[in-house]
Amino acid sequence: MMRFFIKIVILSKRYNSFFMKKIFTLLTLQIFVFHFANAQFADDFNDGDFTKNPTWSWQTDSFIVNAKQELQLNAKTGGNSRIAVNYTCEQAMIWEFLVRMEFAPSATNRTIIYLTANPLQTTTITNGYYLLMGEDGTTDKIKLFKAGETTPLATCQNTFILNNLVNTRVRVKRGANNLWTIEADYNGGYAFTQEATAQEQNPFPLIANTSFAFWCDYTATRKDKFFFDDIKVSKNEPDKTAPFVTAVIPDPVIVNKFTVKFSEVVDSISAKDPSAYGLKDPAGSLISLTYNYDKVTLEYAQMIPNNNYLLLVFPGIIKDLAGNLMGGQSQSFKTATLASTTIFNDVIINEIFADPSPQIGLPKAEFIELYNRSTKTINLQGFSLKDKGTTQYKLPKFTLQPNAYVIIYKRDKAIDFGKYGDTIAVTTFFTLDSDNEEITLFNEKNELMDKVSYSLGTYQDVKKSDGGWSLECINPNTPCLGGYNFRASENENGGTPGKINSVFSKEIEKSPLLLTYVFPTNDSEILVQFNKNLDFSTLQNAVFDIETGINTVVQGANFQEAKITLNSAMQKGKIYTLKIKKALEDCVGNAFSETEVKIGVPETVAAKDVVINEILFNPKTGGTDFVEIYNRSKKIINLNELNIDNRQKLDVQEINVNYLLLPNEYAVLTESKSILQAQGYTIKNPNAIVETKLPSFDDDEGNVTLIKADAPGKLIIDAADYDKSYHYPLLKDQSGVSLERINPDGESNNKSNWYSAASTAGFATPTYQNSQFLIAQKADNELFSLENTRFSPDGDGFEDLLFIQYKNTLTGLTASAKVFDLDGRLIKNIAGSELLANEGALRWDGDTEDGTKALIGIYVVFVQYFTPDGTTGNWKKTVSLVGKL
Repeated sequence: MMRFFIKIVILSKRYNSFFMKKIFTLLTLQIFVFHFANAQFADDFNDGDFTKNPTWSWQTDSFIVNAKQELQLNAKTGGNSRIAVNYTCEQAMIWEFLVRMEFAPSATNRTIIYLTANPLQTTTITNGYYLLMGEDGTTDKIKLFKAGETTPLATCQNTFILNNLVNTRVRVKRGANNLWTIEADYNGGYAFTQEATAQEQNPFPLIANTSFAFWCDYTATRKDKFFFDDIKVSKNEPDKTAPFVTAVIPDPVIVNKFTVKFSEVVDSISAKDPSAYGLKDPAGSLISLTYNYDKVTLEYAQMIPNNNYLLLVFPGIIKDLAGNLMGGQSQSFKTATLASTTIFNDVIINEIFADPSPQIGLPKAEFIELYNRSTKTINLQGFSLKDKGTTQYKLPKFTLQPNAYVIIYKRDKAIDFGKYGDTIAVTTFFTLDSDNEEITLFNEKNELMDKVSYSLGTYQDVKKSDGGWSLECINPNTPCLGGYNFRASENENGGTPGKINSVFSKEIEKSPLLLTYVFPTNDSEILVQFNKNLDFSTLQNAVFDIETGINTVVQGANFQEAKITLNSAMQKGKIYTLKIKKALEDCVGNAFSETEVKIGVPETVAAKDVVINEILFNPKTGGTDFVEIYNRSKKIINLNELNIDNRQKLDVQEINVNYLLLPNEYAVLTESKSILQAQGYTIKNPNAIVETKLPSFDDDEGNVTLIKADAPGKLIIDAADYDKSYHYPLLKDQSGVSLERINPDGESNNKSNWYSAASTAGFATPTYQNSQFLIAQKADNELFSLENTRFSPDGDGFEDLLFIQYKNTLTGLTASAKVFDLDGRLIKNIAGSELLANEGALRWDGDTEDGTKALIGIYVVFVQYFTPDGTTGNWKKTVSLVGKL
């Protein structure tokens, strides 16, 4: 009998448990191959590769080696796929393999295992033998067939695969006398029971150069639900090789616990005998022994010092399944070395699956993937995750090796991410928002480890932001960029849990550092925010300038904020210019361009200081409402003073954001900045988009009211009703088209002061002057006047409307306005006995009484007016309606 001795030398204390694991894995693989030197071939896919040692071929693009180191079907759609390996066959053989199918097999979803197949790798096998797992669902048993025959050579007794998920280890033996034996363990273990035997009378002559193959038939829903592992094909000869220890693997968290790895599956009775193991001092008594085929895990009562060398002695009690007795052996090993401390970004948030619907390929459940980018072995016990809420969800004990991933998701018996890699299934967890979410990771000392903020815009792909795709970290070496370092997965399954991200790149993100927010927290302090995390060491060289003078510039509450303290207080109502010059950089070195921004101490808002300027109440499918407001006063106003209401629904929402609205500037209120930006509108000032909760707005009609909530009686600042009839009458589709205020100084609740945004402006103008903007210009000595005597009502934003402007000095002035053609026929009633304000405008949209567009030509506008004291009069003008012929 040959004996094998293994000596493991630890070269340096720098070899932590991660490197030892790699050494042991390599050693185990080498011994596995050596132990089966008499085998024709063996493959457990632990090398992550099926293209060598041995080489599998045929339809290899339909298969992968997954994170569990199994061969897995990974087809794009329904059909059939085959994968095979060539080997040398002899008269007496043993075939052993594990088959797992995550469904109950049937005639359309089944596995055919060719033990021998000739001609090699063709769809027509004329010489060979195969096992069939999957029939019509009524009599399913594992059956052995001879190629070309419909009657099985042998049929197993057990019907376990009938209407059950399959996790079966099979061993088929063929003796030199043509006796076939089928053994199986339907739990996937090594407790084989004999299921069938058959004495073949007219065997095929076994061809030496043959193939072993897996043939999968499947529908589209089962295209990735087939798994294969632990394939061993060898001569059918008595096993005379004794088992031996290949490795002792310390538990990376519990220093008095370790796993013994054997060269083959060992007998459970002898392996569970505590006297088979002896650990020299300083260990105490054995308190736990767990058997797992070719591995046994031992745990001792006394704590073993961290990073200590120990000697494990095996007196020679353990046997393999063939009864070969293991000789006496000892094994020196080192206990695990755990990281005593973790620092910022040792572990990072690497992938976020916030919106699993519609399902692309991944399980329909949210997850967060963590990645250990350090060289430390880290116990995640005590780490915690939180979203924008206040609750921190603690993680349980889990050892995360260097360069390793772990998938965290809420426990659900219908969901299993285990096939992708290591997982932590927690019982309680926050629900990820698909938009405007922030995830923070803390270490065991509650110190910040990583933080990622994301929105729908982070996907950088409008279609993928609808759901089914994960957000992946681009460069794990620049985690300081947060959400700027993420984008939508490019993997066909929608994400890459448990493995390197599909968008992985070593390139450094190059977009410039930008100022996104400025607000005075008081009259002597200013908060500034940037689009990315700052390199705060560059604050020392950056130049900030304002009239009051700068005292200090320090980091704010997060990595994107800086806080400026002034030498003297700002005066209320005065506008200052804050200048930020070069030298400031983001955390990866991108420079900040010289910028200046207006700022001041806000004043109390009064009625009509701010007016409703534009309303999108009927967005495109998948879009979002918005309300644009305009500061027509000379005040600096904080929007936090205001509430927004739909008075038809009594739905009041607070604008709970500190935002400075300067004189003659616009702000757009919406629930999702990223969705609004994705709708295709021109947005000239993205920083003027303010995310806040809005009332619900119906698509037909409604109301928008701005309220100063803390004023007595809830002072109304501005209010406007809207109605879909305010739109351009010939507009074919109103969805995605905003209503624009024509004159900010005109009446808010006057239909004539609202109109559809021009098509040439993209049907909305959020953050800048309206496409239909008009300020009345008229002669002071005329009661009525026209801005233009020609117009073109085509919705392009240029002279779309005809305005009859008036400036009234009479009390109780009432007017009727009509449009006639040159033959005196009535074309349109513009107004009928309408009481006029002090000033304003009547409007003709270029339509007729029957709702059609008036023809190109010359028309007469005729106005009749009177007052209660008897004053009457007429006014008429000729106008031209023009357009393209």
